[in-house]
Amino acid sequence: MARPPNPDAPLRLLAAARASFASVGVDQARIADIAEAAGFSKATFYLYFESKEAVFERLVNALFTASLAIVVEARSAQEALVAEIGACTAEDWAQQSPRLLRFREHDRQVSERTLATLWDWRDVFACIEQASGARRLVFDQLLEGTRQTVTAQLHQAVALGMLRPELDAELVSEMLIGVYLQLARRMARLDARPDLSLWSRQIEAFLSSGIHGAAAPTPASPRVSGADTVTT
Repeated sequence: MARPPNPDAPLRLLAAARASFASVGVDQARIADIAEAAGFSKATFYLYFESKEAVFERLVNALFTASLAIVVEARSAQEALVAEIGACTAEDWAQQSPRLLRFREHDRQVSERTLATLWDWRDVFACIEQASGARRLVFDQLLEGTRQTVTAQLHQAVALGMLRPELDAELVSEMLIGVYLQLARRMARLDARPDLSLWSRQIEAFLSSGIHGAAAPTPASPRVSGADTVTT
């Protein structure tokens, strides 16, 4: 009688593969070593995954799933905030109103959550940076899907009057994604977790002066030296 599938096996194999990829790279990782690290045989690996490429694709998809979940939740939270207190107007920007501050804090929290997710997945991102060919294509396709989602949300924000009316949503989505990609690259080089709250405040300051309804000053953040300082 055949042994029933182990429901924990895929997750254990993925965790072992992730550790192996981070240690020696995808090319040098061996399926036999991954299976052994997870406590299984090589044959068991093939019960759940066709190849290392399939594992790599699953990990990249998991990274994007975690990131997009934040985008979707942020959109729902913003819609709820608009329903509660109304959209920001030019007057809100001119007066730095309490309503504006609520939305700016919302933006900062979204940035910090996004940065935290990128930090948690920095090992996978480091592997993506070294990828080429079919592996890179998987990443590029998922990145394009993310760009389309962000562009759609920017269009909606413009329609609500939350952003400058002349804003080019497609161009700005490229710029925003570029900011997070560059910070993800930086995280991949760090040994210690940076001050993500500081990073998020500086990202929010960039957004406020660049794409919102008007330039808005941000309270001064404490100066931090070393690896966790971002220059904007």
